[in-house]
Amino acid sequence: MRARSAVLECERGSATPLVVAVLAMIAIVGLSAVDGGAVMVASAKTESVADLAVLAAARVDRDSRAEGASAGSALQAGCEAAREVASRNGMAVSSCVRGPRASVLVTVELRVRAWPGPLRASARAGPSWG
Repeated sequence: MRARSAVLECERGSATPLVVAVLAMIAIVGLSAVDGGAVMVASAKTESVADLAVLAAARVDRDSRAEGASAGSALQAGCEAAREVASRNGMAVSSCVRGPRASVLVTVELRVRAWPGPLRASARAGPSWG
């Protein structure tokens, strides 16, 4: 009887490392899910801000050209409007160029801690030729 109680005494607490390992895995999976969710939300926000920025750029570009500004200065004014919209939403414009058929192409980016590089989204807006 003494040998059996010595074995049980020796194994006392042996489940503790297993429980700690399982809890650590649960924590890692949970934190990964939270980070993944944050990246998805940030990605959707980046796309929305790209849409808003390009609409601002296209409107200012159109209005400036209607007032007689050159295509280059109108685009520059439009890109400044896009930068303003992006900045107010915590993002930066990484590209703002003239596209086909007098459209404007804008790319915005956002740095997220949970992602190795910046999140980017592009949008195009311009006149309707219907």
